[in-house]
Amino acid sequence: MRNILITIAYDGKRFHGWQIQKNGITVQEVFQDALKNVVGEYKDLKGCSRTDSRVHANMYCISVKISHPIPVERLKPALNKWLPEEVVCTECREVDINFHARYDCKSKQYIYKIWNSDTRNPFLNGYALFYRYKLDEKLLNESAQAFVGKHDFTSFCTLDKRERHKKTGARVALLPRNDNNKVFFIAFRTPPEDSTGVAHIIEHTVLCGSR
Repeated sequence: MRNILITIAYDGKRFHGWQIQKNGITVQEVFQDALKNVVGEYKDLKGCSRTDSRVHANMYCISVKISHPIPVERLKPALNKWLPEEVVCTECREVDINFHARYDCKSKQYIYKIWNSDTRNPFLNGYALFYRYKLDEKLLNESAQAFVGKHDFTSFCTLDKRERHKKTGARVALLPRNDNNKVFFIAFRTPPEDSTGVAHIIEHTVLCGSR
């Protein structure tokens, strides 16, 4: 039995997040289908984080135990043969048998994009929030500092025994604009303890504060 760390990237527009759900197709569902086509049986498949519906990921990590002898360098193209066009495997490597994609990750980073212009950009539909009014970057930066440091966001989290009573540290940065000074980024990075609740509260703050 080997423990394999698989990294994928995906466009989440048509997915109901990562974790399998009864009410819609998810990234985990299509990934597991592809994995089963390649290696057959597997166990202990763990994703590094939950993601919400229509959320994208450019470096999503999965750990899974397999007994199939396929070399890791062949696993990536084999998975990509079966994955839908919105999902791609970018790397596969063998790791310690006890490695856990969620609890052994170093950090998680969330990036929220705002298209700050008086005209919508059809190529950013589903990838950036359209906001036509002038943004006060100084005020946004000052407000974001409230999330820096360690805070207790447990009321926003789905908890298991390992997560109770933990505080989460965060770093928030407003990144330079690009694309003719119209795309505005908010980058949010957390350490490995847990960032689910913080991601939710940041997302709601960004969306509600930008309407």
